[in-house]
Amino acid sequence: MAVTFARRVHDDLDPARSRLADEAPLLSALTMYDDEIAQLSAEVERLRAEIRDLHQSTSWKVTAPMRGIKNAGLRLRSALH
Repeated sequence: MAVTFARRVHDDLDPARSRLADEAPLLSALTMYDDEIAQLSAEVERLRAEIRDLHQSTSWKVTAPMRGIKNAGLRLRSALH
């Protein structure tokens, strides 16, 4: 009876082992993509900080009126066409 149970458990585990073997490349790919997502998220945050620093810089603040005049001119030209 114990041999029958052990055989049944072994037979039940074979499909599971096969599925795990099939899924191993998928799990590896998911791990790789998770790492890439983490790297890209860090890069996005770094770039956001860089933009924030640029917008807070003195040169950005000093040139704001010139950008405003340029943008008003572009809007006027667009409205006339």
